[in-house]
Amino acid sequence: MENKEIHEQTNFDQKVRCFFKDKKNLTITILSIIIILMIGTYPHTNDTVSTSSDIPLEESTSLSADLAEANEKIQALEASNQTLMKEKEALTTKLNATPSSDELQKTIEEKSNYILNLETQLGTLTAEKAQLETQNGILQQQLEGAKQTNSSSTTTSSKPATSNPDTSASVYVTKTGDKYHRSSCSYLRNSKISINKNDAISQGYTACSRCNP
Repeated sequence: MENKEIHEQTNFDQKVRCFFKDKKNLTITILSIIIILMIGTYPHTNDTVSTSSDIPLEESTSLSADLAEANEKIQALEASNQTLMKEKEALTTKLNATPSSDELQKTIEEKSNYILNLETQLGTLTAEKAQLETQNGILQQQLEGAKQTNSSSTTTSSKPATSNPDTSASVYVTKTGDKYHRSSCSYLRNSKISINKNDAISQGYTACSRCNP
């Protein structure tokens, strides 16, 4: 009986030694012991962590309101910041566009010289206008005098005597026509007969309207 127990104990020892000779089994055993120790020493959650029900409702509501108010203030500050940035950019652009004092002084001098030049031209034009008005008045007086002189001479002058047409000159007739013509008239292309103007009139010929003899 004792030999049997000794034999079993020897077999158990051999199995244990064989088990621990394997590094994998040794590692698993050590990790298992560490996990058991950690579970035994880790405090319970109910003892250390307070649930959300422990926080009063009023305090939670107040915190939500404060958070909302803080968000609104942040948004307002961001909007104000954007507005200020835009104003800054506008002022910077305006400042860059504003000429320096030297440029302003130069511009003022140029404008002053331009105004002085215009005033000089205005004075010259005013003097020329006065001179032209004087000349115009003299011409108007001369024109009125000429009109009066012409009117008086026209009234007192006699009509010129009308001269009688020369009836002794020679004119020309054609064989078929009833007009008498000058020597150069184009109607005398076909026939040209010389005749005294008085004789032509007495025979019933009338003057040509084209050559008007």
